[in-house]
Amino acid sequence: MNALFQPNPKVSTVLLFLCYLFLIYFIAGWQIIPMYPIWGVDLHCIWNFHHCGPYANSPYLIEGKVCGDLYNRPMVYPPLHYWSFAWTRLLGFKEAVIFLAIAISGTLIFSYKVWVQKSLESTAVFGIWVLLILQYPTIFQIERASNDLPVYIWLLASVVCFKKEKYLLSGLFCALCASTKLYPVFLFAAIGLASLLIPRLRMWAVGATSGLILAHIFTPLDTFTYFSKVMPSHAVNDLPLGADALVSHTLQSLHSNHIWIAKAIFFAVWGGFVWRTIKDVMRKPVFIFALGISLCTYYAAVSWDYHLILVYPLLFYVFMAAYKNKSPILYIFFILGITFYFFDRRILLELKWNDILTKWQFIWLSAIVFYMHKHIDVERTET
Repeated sequence: MNALFQPNPKVSTVLLFLCYLFLIYFIAGWQIIPMYPIWGVDLHCIWNFHHCGPYANSPYLIEGKVCGDLYNRPMVYPPLHYWSFAWTRLLGFKEAVIFLAIAISGTLIFSYKVWVQKSLESTAVFGIWVLLILQYPTIFQIERASNDLPVYIWLLASVVCFKKEKYLLSGLFCALCASTKLYPVFLFAAIGLASLLIPRLRMWAVGATSGLILAHIFTPLDTFTYFSKVMPSHAVNDLPLGADALVSHTLQSLHSNHIWIAKAIFFAVWGGFVWRTIKDVMRKPVFIFALGISLCTYYAAVSWDYHLILVYPLLFYVFMAAYKNKSPILYIFFILGITFYFFDRRILLELKWNDILTKWQFIWLSAIVFYMHKHIDVERTET
């Protein structure tokens, strides 16, 4: 082991305590969330489309105001995502918002069992997970009644199946994840490329192909309309400004005058991740899934911080590596991570440093891709 990463139990105990203090302090960061007049403004759009009489089954053919959306938003989500919320047809809007809030909270709590390594389960480790899911991205998700829950559920299913070596099912669920919303396509593509090079993963590719077919075969017209008309127009959305920019973490905001620079940086890091996936996905699958889904949301022009619930598994994985190895350096790296993600943005707004946290978040992720991955490993002894 690198001398810098040598265990030091006494110092690690102090740093563990600091991890708790930092996470408790950062909970107050929810106050930066720009509140809308109604609770559940994201779900409001989907709910109204699903209650739009004869238009409910053709959401891409009408404007939002026809269905009663407060902000006249069109339906911009893929068909599988839209139909994942068909259950809202059975509920009033307030009931749907409450149900989704409970579902988001419950799924995050119980997903602990998916991400934790059995040999490390303890009260201290579970306590860190609880404090992670109390951070402001979760509050943001619930306040907006954000519709990312299906993405997270498909991701969990894919991880569970991969850990059990049920690669066909893992590929199928990962394809459904990338078809529900488009940003997980970067994780999907990386593992897909690895599956073409690793003989044991050939069934993952079969499952992924089956999942893509399954996701679109029942809605061919909507799929064509979405990819030919809706997605191209949605992709040119303006970058968020002012206070909104402080709760969005797109790389493109860092180079708004030269978007190609942001895209080049992203794809350079994603290329490193693809290589890391090919090398490590069989040995550290949980790490690869957690790192991949964390990178995914930085590419889009608009990526609100409620998506940052998807970085919880990676932060948790880094913590588990520090806890397992009693490594002060890994504890410090974890503290840096939670600071970059959950630091109270109200201070930065006053200082007009709107992009500083996004920049350091991506540097932190890049450090894992290109160097820290060698020292962040809790799966080696798992059976």
